Amino acid sequence: MLGTAALALIALAYAQMLVALRRIEGAPRPASESTPPVWWFGYARDGVNLFGFMSFSGGFGIAGLNGPEACLAGATFTLLGYGLDYFLAKNLGPERAPTVFRIVLMALAASLAALREPISRGLRAVIQAMFP
Repeated sequence: MLGTAALALIALAYAQMLVALRRIEGAPRPASESTPPVWWFGYARDGVNLFGFMSFSGGFGIAGLNGPEACLAGATFTLLGYGLDYFLAKNLGPERAPTVFRIVLMALAASLAALREPISRGLRAVIQAMFP
């Protein structure tokens, strides 16, 4: 139960950060401004994804996965969340996408915590196949 709550809250925080970055990226800029986006934007996105990886890895650890499994699950879920954010923003538009993204990411995170045993077996098989 604690793992489910932790992953859902981490998913909400990660979604909030990605939504904020997408707002900054899509903000209208003055017509006279012909320069590319500010220099720190790419680093901010990297930092948000690092936060996602570390937080989700910790959340999966709280949910009961061991260290390597939690890290693999955290990296995979961060990548999934980032891709989902992009997909929804492009297909639903800036009005609906943030809300749908938050709900879907939190539901996925909570579902994954509830499916800890099958996910653990699958991740263990992947790790064993990669590092025999």
